[in-house]
Amino acid sequence: MKKVIVRVHRCDDQGFNCKDFQTWRFDNFCSILNWKNQMWNGVVDSMRPPFRCPIKKTVYEGRNISYDFNAVMNWYPEYAKYHWRHETEVLNERNELVFCLSIESHVYQYRKRNRKS
Repeated sequence: MKKVIVRVHRCDDQGFNCKDFQTWRFDNFCSILNWKNQMWNGVVDSMRPPFRCPIKKTVYEGRNISYDFNAVMNWYPEYAKYHWRHETEVLNERNELVFCLSIESHVYQYRKRNRKS
């Protein structure tokens, strides 16, 4: 795998009126896949069969995926104010699409109240 392109779209809190927010490009997918303490680790770690390089041609499934939203909130503190669409493409050495992923997210924040004894 050669290249990863992640397109991030920020939408209003209802998921409409989306605009391009950022595009990230990485040149070595297999290298970044294994970076530790990244916001995508929970997604990658939940995949079955294990999602590791070299990527095998099969169907991967993720269930009960956890996502480190602390990392997301550190990256963009206003993340919870919007609805997000993330499109990820992984290309091979011939620039052919070999993997794609589309995720939509909206974070709801709440505070825990202390209960009086």
